Amino acid sequence: MLYSELKNQAIAIANNELLTDWSKNSPKYSHEYYSLMINNLRHWLAPTANRLSDGLKLLEAIADKNEVLGEIIHAFEHNIEDEKGTCKENAHAFLFNKSAKTYSNVVYGKEITFSKGLPNTMNLK
Repeated sequence: MLYSELKNQAIAIANNELLTDWSKNSPKYSHEYYSLMINNLRHWLAPTANRLSDGLKLLEAIADKNEVLGEIIHAFEHNIEDEKGTCKENAHAFLFNKSAKTYSNVVYGKEITFSKGLPNTMNLK
C-alpha cells in the first residue's frame, strides 16, 4: 500500500466519514480499514462506564434530596448497569463486539481481529 493511500484512509477514518454516511461510504472500505475503525471505536468507547460512574459520584454529592437530580441519578445508575452488563444479560461492549464480528463475517467473509486502535487515526475532527 502506498503511503498516500494510507494517509487518505487515515484522514477519512479520523474524520469519521465511514460512520457519518455509512450507506455511501462503506463500500469504499476494505476489511483492513473496517477493522481499524472498529478498533478505534473500541478505544473511544471503553471508558464509558468509568465516566458515567464519575458523573454519578458528582451528582450524588450535590443531590440533597432534589427530586430532579434523583431521577438523573437513577438514569446514570441504569446506564452504568447497561454498560457493564449487570442489569441485562450482555454489556454494551459485548454486543458491540458481537455485531462487529458478525458484520465482518457477512460483508467481508473474514474474522475481525481486535487490537488497539492506531494513534494517528484516533483524532476525531
